Amino acid sequence: MSGEASIMWMLTQAATARGAAADGAGDAVESVVYEIGRLHQFDNQRLAIAIAAAAAMAIAAVAWHLYRRDTVEISRPVGIVLALLRWAALAGLFVFFLGIERHTTRQMVHNSQVLVLVDVSQSMGLADGNEMKEGNHSSRLDEVVSALRDSQFIDDLRRTHDVDIARFDEDSQPVVSLSKIDATTANTTTAQIAGNPDGKTADQINADWLAELQPRGTETRLGQTLLDSLRQYRGAPLAGVVVISDGAQNAGVDPSVALAAAKAARVPIYTIGVGSTQPKRNVALSDLILPARAFPGDTLNVTGYVLASGYTGQLMGIELHRRRAEEPAGSGSLIASDRIVIGGDGEIVSVSFDIEPDEPGTFVYQLRIAAPDDDGNPRDNLREAEMDVVDRQTRVLLFASGPMREYQFLRDQLHRDKTMTVDILLQTAQPGVS
Repeated sequence: MSGEASIMWMLTQAATARGAAADGAGDAVESVVYEIGRLHQFDNQRLAIAIAAAAAMAIAAVAWHLYRRDTVEISRPVGIVLALLRWAALAGLFVFFLGIERHTTRQMVHNSQVLVLVDVSQSMGLADGNEMKEGNHSSRLDEVVSALRDSQFIDDLRRTHDVDIARFDEDSQPVVSLSKIDATTANTTTAQIAGNPDGKTADQINADWLAELQPRGTETRLGQTLLDSLRQYRGAPLAGVVVISDGAQNAGVDPSVALAAAKAARVPIYTIGVGSTQPKRNVALSDLILPARAFPGDTLNVTGYVLASGYTGQLMGIELHRRRAEEPAGSGSLIASDRIVIGGDGEIVSVSFDIEPDEPGTFVYQLRIAAPDDDGNPRDNLREAEMDVVDRQTRVLLFASGPMREYQFLRDQLHRDKTMTVDILLQTAQPGVS
């Protein structure tokens, strides 16, 4: 089974599992509830109810005693009327004492939500060995994007839930929120897509958010991302979390902590693994950082980051080349080299060089690593970055009241610096001295 086909099969299984917890949306329901406010003043409400019942019986007994005492010399009908009036007055006082309150409750039923987390760390930009041998150079993330685009996974989820899609590496960032669609609607219309003020079609929306899934981060904080997501959706009808990742966590909270929190919140987590089942050997230059602009003669630091798996502890050579932007790729000259020790699987190793550009112009710096012959993806063994070297002088105005010692020292220092153009204004000098 190819990588993309296996991902689509797992997506189908995850969507089927989530369908069992369907949670629909309905209209608001209003209900009126009457409560005895006096009971809220007691910690033990059963005791308060017993006291109220005893008081009611005592009031009835008092009314009956007064009726028997006052109706000896009057007719029976008049006595009954007087007794009813007393009972009504005492009952009114008793009801007033209870403090009966009327509450209107409005119940809103919201769609359940499913969160889909997609790993966009740089390890997801690697291509697996089996696919490389078959001539397929797509990365792990390319296979995920193809599976999400070509399968019905998202649409199946949206038949019963609102779907939020987010990417994560060092931190998580939302990508798109898709609202629930009608079960009879196979093709999503523009009006059914949440947050679509531009009136884009469903295909345009899908193309936009799929384009956001690009490998970029140097860290994979899976456990921290899950914890943050559970906090963010606390109190929301979160039906589940689907995690699509190669599982190569290298920083942050251990995922077991997030799993315990999800279990306590009764939120199921479905994981979809991406990548080859065989151990992969690959070394890659994940990033190259250098200033975008510099001046001739400046001392600059160029830093590269190496990400490898399967070569722990091996020594590899790394070179820094430079060429002008107008020169063809592959040309240029070697300006620095070094040897580094490869770290553990998924560990980022940095290498840095100090350079001094000596002439103005636009230059392309290329970092290359001498990878072994069994490297899984030779395409990621170099990185390029561009830098502008500008020959521009800094203009300085030296203002002083007279030729004091500090003034003379600073004037000489600025005069010797070829990057400075100095104008001098002495208040005690004759006009034209500057």
